[in-house]
Amino acid sequence: MEASQVPMMNVKAPMGMDGFGATSGVVVLAGTNRPDILDETLLRPGRFDWQIAIDKPDIKGHDQIFRIDLKKIKLDNEPSFYSQRLAALTPGFAGADISNVCNEAALIAARSEELTVTMQHFEAAIILLPINLSYVSIMLVD
Repeated sequence: MEASQVPMMNVKAPMGMDGFGATSGVVVLAGTNRPDILDETLLRPGRFDWQIAIDKPDIKGHDQIFRIDLKKIKLDNEPSFYSQRLAALTPGFAGADISNVCNEAALIAARSEELTVTMQHFEAAIILLPINLSYVSIMLVD
């Protein structure tokens, strides 16, 4: 979701939830990897009965996510060649962050007019991603 869509989501979601009776049989499931920017009206009593926090993946989870995302990219080696190393280089990253690393590495390779993505592209993407995320974070807060 883009930064400009967040305020709209925070307004429209509670409005859409108003009017449901307790016996209407409607189940609403929602997920976010940015609970810090949710509007308090979404979290007030009666909106969601349960909140379940799911931790970010561990290194094994990172490895598995990288193996899936790397299949979509033309690499100079097999995905297994990269996945464990990239998993070790990305502690604290969520699944979406890992996908962003793969996308950013592919973009870096394309900008360099290279036909395959290499470890150098991934390393550059890992350095750039937190910078991009902090920029988005600043945009959302301001």
